[in-house]
Amino acid sequence: MRTARLILLLVLFPLQAFAWGAKGHAIVAELAERGLSPNVAAQVRQLNFGAPLRDVASLPDEWRAEETKGNRPGNTGSLHFANTPNELLTFDRARDCKDDQCIIAGIEKYVAVLKDRTQPNDKRREALIFVVHLIGDLHQPMHTAGGMVKDDTTGQMVPDLGGNRVKVRFLGIETNLHSIWDSGIIDWGPATVDDYVTQLLTYEMRGRSVEELQRGTVQDWFEESHYAAARYAYDIGNGVLGSEYAKKNIGVVYERLLRGGLRLRKVLEDALSTP
Repeated sequence: MRTARLILLLVLFPLQAFAWGAKGHAIVAELAERGLSPNVAAQVRQLNFGAPLRDVASLPDEWRAEETKGNRPGNTGSLHFANTPNELLTFDRARDCKDDQCIIAGIEKYVAVLKDRTQPNDKRREALIFVVHLIGDLHQPMHTAGGMVKDDTTGQMVPDLGGNRVKVRFLGIETNLHSIWDSGIIDWGPATVDDYVTQLLTYEMRGRSVEELQRGTVQDWFEESHYAAARYAYDIGNGVLGSEYAKKNIGVVYERLLRGGLRLRKVLEDALSTP
């Protein structure tokens, strides 16, 4: 049944390029919101018109698509990722975030707006939604990856766009590496968002503290994801992947989702706690 569900997902969304997909973003948002302090939780619900964060966590991907079509002002697409070369260990702002167009700069920008109580509520709500989404993106390894692939036409090596240009066959379906990490491996775990969050908080947290998993800076969190991409995601052999690839990497996905949710909680607490 689980394999059939994965195949159906890949048939319907073979070239999806949005981090984690709706399910992954909802997991991160729900995990964060469950542990908010009463004061911060009330502010979040007020800014979000009473709706849970999981309901709006994927909106920035929709907004990006509308921007591309010219139906929405702005150009936020480059704020969803940073492509640090896979052979390097650390993020370099001058190299990987030119003109502050990268995910780390995006998080900094929207956290600042969310903190600023002089900003109109509509601006702060938009900032809240972007913070929820971009912290999720930050913990999807392929949104930090900087691989290279040979162009079929020119034969030249070109950026692989976070694995979107890396063609693979997963469970018999032609897709790309980014798509597998968006949703394919996630779907190898619990069926629902609530079940996923319960498993992460119940089993993956065992023996560890929230504070331990929240530790570090935004750049530290980025570099964790980048290591996961370079060390695990690109270990694809000849590109023909089966259930063993999902089984081998589901633990990495669990860890990234858990840390993403707990760290989003910390970011919201820091931004909205009463001075």
